[in-house]
Formats: sequence, C-alpha cells, structure tokens
Amino acid sequence: MPSDEPTTGTTNPRILWLVLAHVVVGLMGAFVAYPCRSPTLRTGVFLGLVFSQTSLLGIWGGLGSGPWWKRVVGVIVGVGYLGTLLSFSIYGPVSANYFVVSLSTLLIVGVLLVFRFFRVQVCTAINAPAAACRMQFTVRQLLVLTFVVACLMSLGKRLAPHLMDVGQPFYMTLIGLVFATIGTLSVWLLGARHPILPSLILIVVAAGVGFCLAQFLPGPPGDMASFWMTITSVEALSLVPSLLVVRSCGYRLVRLPSRRQEER
Repeated sequence: MPSDEPTTGTTNPRILWLVLAHVVVGLMGAFVAYPCRSPTLRTGVFLGLVFSQTSLLGIWGGLGSGPWWKRVVGVIVGVGYLGTLLSFSIYGPVSANYFVVSLSTLLIVGVLLVFRFFRVQVCTAINAPAAACRMQFTVRQLLVLTFVVACLMSLGKRLAPHLMDVGQPFYMTLIGLVFATIGTLSVWLLGARHPILPSLILIVVAAGVGFCLAQFLPGPPGDMASFWMTITSVEALSLVPSLLVVRSCGYRLVRLPSRRQEER
C-alpha cells in the first residue's frame, strides 16, 4: 500500500497544496479587501490571513529541514511577496507595511533559530533519528509565557506617557511583536501529543492578546478592540488547520539527539 510519509528529499503533496491554497486565498483576500481605508471586518480578516502566512513562513525559516540557503532565499522572497500583498490593499505608508511583515517574520525565525541551536527541529519520523524525543509543552508553560507578554504590554502602557514621543515605529514594532508571539506559540501544535486542546487555547490566547493590544495603541480602545481581536483570532484560526495539515503529513517538533548520543 502506498504511504503518505514523504521520503527523504521530497515534499509531501499536501504541503504543496497547502502553500498553493495560502497563495490563492491571500490574493483573493487582497482583492476583496481593496481598498482598505478604515478598520472593517474584511480588513481584519485579510490582515489575519496575511500574518498567519508570515507566521508559517517564519516557522519554516526557523525550523525547516531544508538547506539554510534555501530557507534564507525563501524567507526573503516570502517577505517581499507578503509586503507587496499588504501594500496593495492597505491604505497607508508602504514602508510601514513591509516593516511589520519583515519584523514579525524575522522575530519568529530568530526565536526558532535559538530552538534549533538546541537541536530542536521540525521533521518527519522517517527522517528523525530513533533517539529523538518529541517536544512537549505544558499548559502551564503557555500560560506563563502569555502572562509575561501581558505584563510587558501593561508595563509599556504605563511607561509610554512618561517617555518621549515614541511615534509610529514603536507601535509598529509592538504590532509585529504581537503577531510574532502568536506565530511562535502555534509551534506548540507540532509538539503536542493531542492538538485539540492546544488549538483551542491558542485561539483564546490570540483573541486576548488582540484585546490587550487595542488597549495599548492610541485611539479609543473600545472602538478598536473588536478589530484587533478579529485580526489575531483569524491569524490563529488560519494557523490551526494549516499546522494540522502539516501534522497529518507526519511532521513533528522533536529534539534531535546530541552528537555524543549519535556516536554511541
């Protein structure tokens, strides 16, 4: 019987279909949302889709099993495409759009490269050594990380009025950090034994982070809370089925054995 597991050096067809689906949905969303001149539901959905794609791009760039130069080229091309897609539909400074896309992607890549330094990688069971152990993240660890992010945002909100005029770069950096946080947390789905509970927690956490972001950004927080919650929730809702497809192809987050263990 044929196996769904990809062989070494090949990519599972379902992964290719997933990439194609994201490209098609992203292009359709850009045309449906155009022109985005105000915070509307379609704008929020489109932004959520775009930043779910930046998260997937960052996860692949940081933990992918391909050669490093392919991942570097892929991240550069992907950031350019997503920045252009965002600038096509979002009315505003083009440089700010590219900045947020680049920052959110590179933050995820940077954090996951630290994981990779400790021999954590996303790979299939057929490619992983027998001694590899699956990475498990507990609900307590996720809640602690979420609590830390919430505390940092609250601290920043209290300190911002006492600082000099931080201007747009500070807020764009904060927005990129929020999107990157959701994308990094989504990696939990590839390490969990059962992904249903982590998926639900990720969606709830994403909505909560979007609400906190609305309280921090300038402007009436009540009017923007639903808008930012829509963006972050759609990002999580798009990441969940995408990563479940990746799981169905046999990919898992594993810790590879050390070189000493391999020599033994």
